Amino acid sequence: MDRLTLDRLDELLGRAREIRVLVIGDIMLDVYLRGSATRISPEAPVPVVRVTDDDVALGGAANVATNVVRLGAHCSIVGCIGDDAAGRDLVSALARCGIDALGVRALPERPTTVKTRVMVRHQQVARYDRESEQELNQTDAQVMAALIRERIADADAVVLEDYNKGLLVPAVIRAAIDAARVQRKPTVVDPKFRYFFDYRGATVFKPNLLELTAAMRGTASADDAHWLARTRDELGCDHLLVTLGDIRRHTGREDLRVVLGQSCRRHRGRQSRRCNGFTR
Repeated sequence: MDRLTLDRLDELLGRAREIRVLVIGDIMLDVYLRGSATRISPEAPVPVVRVTDDDVALGGAANVATNVVRLGAHCSIVGCIGDDAAGRDLVSALARCGIDALGVRALPERPTTVKTRVMVRHQQVARYDRESEQELNQTDAQVMAALIRERIADADAVVLEDYNKGLLVPAVIRAAIDAARVQRKPTVVDPKFRYFFDYRGATVFKPNLLELTAAMRGTASADDAHWLARTRDELGCDHLLVTLGDIRRHTGREDLRVVLGQSCRRHRGRQSRRCNGFTR
């Protein structure tokens, strides 16, 4: 893998200002309740938290969109929310971050995904989720597919972020990848296990090692270039980027290229290098 120099990084960040990215996926609202706990509840063996502060952040695919904007690129997003206060808060948060939310649709039959964390002195003591993992019905899937085809026309690249919350069903996945290929727009996929092989045709396929091992039903060899090439061909993608997670704790400095992500490129040359990426 080519090393990422500071000059190259500066060049990439400078070019990001000219890029328009469309993020498609499960959008969420992260809520943090912060406070102190000095006693145990008499009702159950749990701490009583006196909340003194709260804040919200964009989560899921919306967090990815936030990171795109922070890198300097323009970003629009396609996703589903509920017809509820949390959904309206999420859309407002997207607007404050400068993310185009015209592709966000409110579906009355499902809630906005909200993950609430209770924090005491920087320690999470509880979390509760309000969400639905129900997949989109056929009508809603067709509506979202049509919306994606429309929004892709204004994008330079497409990112699909799957959190198994019901948006990225096969019809929506295929609409996104097929439309992007017709319009010659690169697609970057962060898959989940449920529809792992439905993302065939993506430009960059980015699973983590656990997901890849489960999907391939065998031992993954992320530092084996031949295994990566065979896996890339089976997944039908142009580039395979595997993130290794906690394995970084067991690797030495010489293995840093694997820690950042093993990129397997189908083609050599400048066009291929543009798709290289890294993760922390």
